[in-house]
Amino acid sequence: MNRFPKKLAGWAFLATLLACQPSPTVDPSRPSEKPVGDNPAQTTEAGKPLGAAVQQSVGPAGGSITVPAAGQALTLTFPAGALRSTTPVKVQLVENKAPGGIGPALEVFPKDIALDKPVTISWQYGADGLNGTGSSVVGMAYQQSDGTWIGKTNLTADEAGQRLTASRPAFDLKHPVAFYQNYYLQYHTSTLYPNEEVEMAVMFQPNHSDAEEAATRGTLLAPLKAFEPVGHENLKNWRLNGAEPVGANRAWGLLGIHDRGQRALFVAPENVPKVNPVAISVDLKTGGRSRIMLVANFQISAVNRLTAAGRVFENAKVTADLNGNDLYVTLTEAEPAESGYAAMSTFRVSNYKGPGTYEMEPSLYSPVLIDGKETGRQGKVYSHVYQDPASEMVFASGNVTITKETGKKGKLAGSFSAMLYNYNKSTREVRRQSFGGSFQSGIR
Repeated sequence: MNRFPKKLAGWAFLATLLACQPSPTVDPSRPSEKPVGDNPAQTTEAGKPLGAAVQQSVGPAGGSITVPAAGQALTLTFPAGALRSTTPVKVQLVENKAPGGIGPALEVFPKDIALDKPVTISWQYGADGLNGTGSSVVGMAYQQSDGTWIGKTNLTADEAGQRLTASRPAFDLKHPVAFYQNYYLQYHTSTLYPNEEVEMAVMFQPNHSDAEEAATRGTLLAPLKAFEPVGHENLKNWRLNGAEPVGANRAWGLLGIHDRGQRALFVAPENVPKVNPVAISVDLKTGGRSRIMLVANFQISAVNRLTAAGRVFENAKVTADLNGNDLYVTLTEAEPAESGYAAMSTFRVSNYKGPGTYEMEPSLYSPVLIDGKETGRQGKVYSHVYQDPASEMVFASGNVTITKETGKKGKLAGSFSAMLYNYNKSTREVRRQSFGGSFQSGIR
C-alpha cells in the first residue's frame, strides 16, 4: 500500500526548521492537549521496568534527573518554578512500546506531581541510537490509559551533541513517555555474518494529514498508528558506503535494488571488511530545499573471531578435533604480525558430552582447560594456572559453550572465554589478559 503524504516536502522542511526552535509557551493549567485529526491510534501493552529507578529530590529552584541506559541516557529537567515545594521524584526506565519506538522510555513517580511550568525530557542517543532514522523525524509520545499513544515531532535537535529534547506532550507526569520515529529503514538485524542477507524497506507512520499540517505545530498531538511502506516513487539514491550499488567496492558487500527502488537487499561480504560497519543509505524524495536521508549501519562480524589479550582478530583460522571423549579447538590469528608469531588460543574439553556449557574448575584436573598467546615475536604466553611465590596454585576462570555439534567429520559451533595468567618467575610479575572467541568449523 502506498499512502505516503502528498505534502511530504512541506512537512519535511517544516520538521527540519522546527527542530531548531525552542518549545512553544503552553498554558500549564491545561490538563491535556487533545489530538488533532481522526486517524485511529494503535494500542499496545504497558512497558515493563528496565533496571533500577533513580530517585532525587527536586525543589522550586528546579533540577535534573539523569538515568543512564546502555551508552545512552534520558534526562528529566524541571525548570525553576515548576514545583512549589521540594518533592522526591523517581524516574524509572521502561520498555518502549510506542509504535515505531526508538530508545528507552520512562515513567515518573509519584503520578500526582503538580507542575506550574512544563518539564523537558532529553535523550542522549549516542553514536548508534538513531540507526536507520534521522533526528528530524523523531518525535515524543505518551501512552494514554487505554493503551494508545499520541505524540508530536517538533523536538529540539543537537546533532553535534547527539541529543534530542522535547517538552512534555501533556503537561502532567501521569503517563509513560517514549521517543518514536516517523520514518525509518526497516531491517531485522544490524549485525551480520559474512554472506548473510538482510532486506530493507522504508516505513512511515501515516499520522499527519494535510489538515493537521495546517495546525499549530506547537500544540499538535497526533495518534500513533501502525507503520506502512513508502512507495518507490518517493525513494531515490540507495547507496552503499556513499557509492552507487553498481560501482560500490565488492569488499563492502553487494546491494541490490528491487521493486523499482522500494526495497533493497544487502549481502554481507565474504570477509569482515576494513570499513566496518557498512552504511546503507536512501533519500526520501522530498523536493524543494529539504532532504531526509535515512542511514542504517551494519556491523559485519566474523563467524570465526578470536579475542587475544585485548585485541580482536576477525576471520581467525580454526581447527577442531574430536578424539573419543575429548574435544580440542584452536583459533589462530589469520594474518600474523610481521614477525610471523600469530596470536592464538586453544581449549580442551575432556569428558565432552555434546552441546552445552562447560566451566573451568580450580583444579589441575579440570575437564576444561584454556590457554592463549599474544600476537608478535614478543607476545607472551598465558596459561590457565600459575604457582605464586608461596607455592600456592592460582587457577584461571572461564567457560566453553558448544551450540552445535554433528559428530566427527561433521560441524561444530560455539564460543569460549577466559581470564588467563602470564607469570614471570624472575620479577614475580603477574599479567592477566582475556582470551576468547566464537567459531564454526568442520570436525576432524
